[in-house]
Amino acid sequence: QTELARFEDIVQRTLLLVRYTFQRDRIVLTTEVLGPLPPVRCRVQQIQQVLMNLLTNARDAVNERYPEKADDKVIRVILSHFERDCATWVRMTVEDHGPGISEAAATHLFEPFFTSKPAGKGTGLGLSISLSIARSHGGELTFESEPGKYTRFHLDLKAEQEPGLPA
Repeated sequence: QTELARFEDIVQRTLLLVRYTFQRDRIVLTTEVLGPLPPVRCRVQQIQQVLMNLLTNARDAVNERYPEKADDKVIRVILSHFERDCATWVRMTVEDHGPGISEAAATHLFEPFFTSKPAGKGTGLGLSISLSIARSHGGELTFESEPGKYTRFHLDLKAEQEPGLPA
């Protein structure tokens, strides 16, 4: 069942679950909230699952590029909002500075069982499940990547209009 939730709370609860693993891998995990964000109506555990999938992929990517400690071994979670089609949307971005996504992989990224990871290192289900969750919420899951520089995944959900606020 859906409930009214804030992305900030979902992110904080999820980061508590992964913080130790990231510290052990010497990954700096940062969060940035750009402005006050309206709530979204969602299934909180499903949105947490999407974030976990994105964080796990980002962790694998930076560990691949930087097996040891490195200044650029950083994963950022950025929360923001934007207007589209007369509605407010809330965006959760997970950014890593891993090797990036090749053009060949990009076309298959959301297909079930597709993985760019070595054998035994992933089922290839995380992104297809995450896309399905995003769509079931009326949202979108997109990405942008510049190989050798960064990858950003964006989860966009329509904000819930809070009572008392103008439409």
